[in-house]
Amino acid sequence: MFGFRVNPPDPMGDVGPNHYVEMINLVFAVFDKSGNMLTAPAALGDLWAGFAIEDCTDPSGDPVVLYDQFADRWLLSQFTTRGPKYYDCVAISQTGDPTGAYYRYAFITQPDTVDGGYFFPDYPKYGVWTDSYILTTRDFGLVDQYGISV
Repeated sequence: MFGFRVNPPDPMGDVGPNHYVEMINLVFAVFDKSGNMLTAPAALGDLWAGFAIEDCTDPSGDPVVLYDQFADRWLLSQFTTRGPKYYDCVAISQTGDPTGAYYRYAFITQPDTVDGGYFFPDYPKYGVWTDSYILTTRDFGLVDQYGISV
């Protein structure tokens, strides 16, 4: 569909009151709770089309989707792989409808002060709390540095 495969596919999905959102590395789609597809599979980077951080439009993978039951919003995310700066790109639905508009953000990773450049934010994990979202990543430096970011 988008010219290449990613292995493993990293399937991810979450369910809300009326929808199921599925992401598979480079694509996402929205379904109703009866299993009917409401949006055709689209490139994950399409969520950030026209966004200030162009890297977010790249097909990078390791997607995360969460339904925020406290705010009735959807969180969709991917990291960037272009470098030398890396980002965690986050899209938050403006309403409880995941087929609608999204607020978009890009959080730059921490600098690798030993080897230069920035840490690569692998294995992103998100948590939903009553008034916030929490992101953790396993960070890899350019040469031999590594860490964990929150």
